Amino acid sequence: MYATTLALLAVGNQKIGHLYPKTRLTKDHRGAEANVVAWIWVRTVASPNPAAQGRYVPIASSFVLSSKGGKAVWVELIENDAAQDGWQFQVRSGSAAANKCHELA
Repeated sequence: MYATTLALLAVGNQKIGHLYPKTRLTKDHRGAEANVVAWIWVRTVASPNPAAQGRYVPIASSFVLSSKGGKAVWVELIENDAAQDGWQFQVRSGSAAANKCHELA
């Protein structure tokens, strides 16, 4: 059974492994390399806010990756003029209370 599972994982990795590239973790996580295991798909729309001057902003139903066991993990949206689309995404972790503050901002 275990050998069959390993064989299936190897075949799956050959077929779609390129869709899940390795990424460098932050120093908080020892700076190691890890596989990307999830994507958050966002849609961009022209902002109705006059201050944004029609700039496209990402929207998603949720930026929360995990809220289990008091160890919340979420994606924080950061404005970055140097980025191609003007936005940068940073994975954050902490208490559920900290995550709620970011959701309301």
